Amino acid sequence: MARDILVAVKGKQVNRKDPEDTNTSEVVTQGKFHSKDDNYFISYNTIEEDKSVTNNLIKVTGNKIEVVKKGSLNSNMVFEVGKKNVTKYTTMYGTLELGVITKNININESTEHVTLDLDYVLEFAENYAYDSKINIKIKFL
Repeated sequence: MARDILVAVKGKQVNRKDPEDTNTSEVVTQGKFHSKDDNYFISYNTIEEDKSVTNNLIKVTGNKIEVVKKGSLNSNMVFEVGKKNVTKYTTMYGTLELGVITKNININESTEHVTLDLDYVLEFAENYAYDSKINIKIKFL
């Protein structure tokens, strides 16, 4: 059964070579939460700078988290501790090859909310880009 949720996604990227090169983002929106066989599925939409809609799906399977974006931004980022996963990140300006090296995943859940914390290194074309963190808070409505 799908449950209505409030999703808050906070991201931070810091270039360890130039700490002033820092990017932050935050999105708060409503979405849906599904669970099946101990797996979670979180879906929500975001509005991009060009006013287009991106559909977001977060899949949580054990200690693996997959973030799928479809719309003006397209990607399928996979987070698994100790592994490097490569994906294509497509924007209206072109396509980048991203490497995601996951350092840590923390999942906390209760009857009222679920929190996902991701700590990873982001690479562009196999070159270090940013130390990154994502915090995703799901509150059941």
